[in-house]
Amino acid sequence: SDLPVTGTTKRWTAVTTAKHNYNDGKKYPRPDFAINDSFSNIKVRWRHASEANVISTPAVKNGLVIFGNQQGKIVALSLRNGKLKWNFQTGAAVYSSPAIAENKIVFGSTDGHVYCLDMNGKLQWKFKANAAVLGSPVIDSNVVYIGASDHQFRAIDLKSGKEKWVFNGLNGPVVSTPVLYKDAV
Repeated sequence: SDLPVTGTTKRWTAVTTAKHNYNDGKKYPRPDFAINDSFSNIKVRWRHASEANVISTPAVKNGLVIFGNQQGKIVALSLRNGKLKWNFQTGAAVYSSPAIAENKIVFGSTDGHVYCLDMNGKLQWKFKANAAVLGSPVIDSNVVYIGASDHQFRAIDLKSGKEKWVFNGLNGPVVSTPVLYKDAV
């Protein structure tokens, strides 16, 4: 529907996400950490230059640093030395921060799926939403709680990837991380 301000502007949820090519031979600016030079006790342990923007917050478990990027990859690096351990390719950009429980990694992708990988990067299950999944999951008692851009919020069984319930009374997309408090989401 149109915004009431202009009457002609598309809703922002109608904007499609697109894959960007960052392997085009150009140099793109990276953050400058020169301020750390003034602190003698700060030492770089390792660095990793991702092939694309990393929007999500990494998860750390079992000696791995796991994050998604705009090329649609989930990347796992060694926490000890920053070396690539594995990566997993989704169909589109990953803005969702991964959650880990029971040695399962769960995250959403703008390709419209919620993914579950094992700690070796092997697909365990994939759940199809009706739009991009920009929000990040929370896992509790083997249940994944996550919303999507289809204006729905779901509980998904961690082991099987089957939907336990769905709430579709939302007036917009879910692009955040749910909070669990007592017996409520």
